[in-house]
Amino acid sequence: SGIYCYNSRNVTIDNCSINYAEAYGIQVRGGNQSYYTITNNKIKGANAEGIVVYATYSTIENNQVADIALLENLGMNGSETSSGIRFVGSNITCRYNRISNVGYNGIFWQGVNANISFNYINGACKVLDDGGGIYTWSGDYASPGSAGSVVDHNIILNVIGNRTGYRSKPDFGYGIYIDQRIHGVKVTNNTIQRVSGGIILNMDTGSNLVDGNTVMNFAMAMQVGKTREVAKVTNNIFYATQETYDFTWWKTKPQRIFRLTHSKPTTNNNRYVSHYHATELFDSNSDGYFESFEQWKRGTSQDAQSTIDVTPLAAGATETLFFNDTKAKKSINLGTSVYKDVYGNTVSGTIILAPFTSKILVKSTLKSAKISNQSIATSQPVRGEVGNNSRSSILLLFDETLGEENIPQPADFTASNKTVVEVSLKGAEIYLGLDSDYLPEEEIFVSYQSGQMPLKDASGRTVGSFTDYPVENRIVVENSMKMMIAADSGNAELTIYPNPSNGVFHVEAGNLQDDKCEVALYSMTGELVAKKVL
Repeated sequence: SGIYCYNSRNVTIDNCSINYAEAYGIQVRGGNQSYYTITNNKIKGANAEGIVVYATYSTIENNQVADIALLENLGMNGSETSSGIRFVGSNITCRYNRISNVGYNGIFWQGVNANISFNYINGACKVLDDGGGIYTWSGDYASPGSAGSVVDHNIILNVIGNRTGYRSKPDFGYGIYIDQRIHGVKVTNNTIQRVSGGIILNMDTGSNLVDGNTVMNFAMAMQVGKTREVAKVTNNIFYATQETYDFTWWKTKPQRIFRLTHSKPTTNNNRYVSHYHATELFDSNSDGYFESFEQWKRGTSQDAQSTIDVTPLAAGATETLFFNDTKAKKSINLGTSVYKDVYGNTVSGTIILAPFTSKILVKSTLKSAKISNQSIATSQPVRGEVGNNSRSSILLLFDETLGEENIPQPADFTASNKTVVEVSLKGAEIYLGLDSDYLPEEEIFVSYQSGQMPLKDASGRTVGSFTDYPVENRIVVENSMKMMIAADSGNAELTIYPNPSNGVFHVEAGNLQDDKCEVALYSMTGELVAKKVL
């Protein structure tokens, strides 16, 4: 071992670099171990395990563990080792560790009241199969096992499994694996992506809770074996993608969401998404036959408030899991692209993710849209002009050039409570002429349903329909704005108030030599924003 402690207490191991240990990077063993602090260490290439701790009331935090036990069957004590971090004992905190490329389990724990949170795990079960990014197991249901433990706000990626490391041929790696005889564990708010299995409560487990997790891209998202007590699976997001897997019970099949094995857990308020197939998603009868959501609800009498989305993705739409694996809030700029979340809500601009949280977004082919060519905002309804038309207009910006020979009809568009009366197209822009004007900062949504002239890009690909696309509708007036007034002769007196404003302001002009004048609003760059004859 790089560092070996035996029968010790109150020991701190901090800021050490340990490379290619023959067995363990850090090993803590003995019969009376407690109050260890193992922090800020870098461990790489250990042949058995990165960190192994037999102790109580200890902390394993901010360590980097990589490339552990990568040669097949190299773990010194068999398949129960070869983990990135393994600890046995009560009241241990394991958090903010970064674990990557591990032969077996990312984190393997046994002991009550563990706090396993805010860890980043990328790549487990590289050599041995039938394990997980985070794993626990007990030999006796009557013992406390890992009761009282919390697995919370971890990010777990790429746990596929290695079929040569287990007796069965298909891949068999889970994001979070609650194995036999474990009860009283809470699995909450974790993010899991690209795994053979998302979360499993294996047979002979008990009253465990799975709540608030996000699982995306899997062979099987959630599995519950025959339990001794009722488990709960609530408030989760299970999102199937197009990738196929070889899993334990099937090969090269579409992704499945939920499988029960002679169990009756409480399931509710979950969100299920499968844009690529609408059936064969659930197995409520433990018979290996996968069924639709409605059949699942009838068979389980559960998921009364859960919802499902099986509508196909629009042409050109892409799915992305955004996550924050840092300790600080993370701001993600979505640029000019427009997204939908898993509930169909429109998202654009910038999103803020709290530490170790995530959000699945579907990117559409549209870019941000805005109201253009408005007149100066007043307390009255806005009057605007587009060319020779005295109407407001909406400008829609797309990712690429559109086919100008195929212009959609006004009836194909709706714009909140307005009627679209004109459609013009140029390059990557569509202008919609409206029959009336919007009030300042009035909420506006545009929808498009392809009609006789479907909208196409320059390559001839049809652009998918969209519903309730948000339109920006605000004018910000700043102190440094440039206001100019012209009169037939003489000097006019100009008063603007309030300044700055929230988009509604007043213009008073005195000393005019005519009964009319033209007021023009310019941007900081000198671009004409709007004008109006008073």
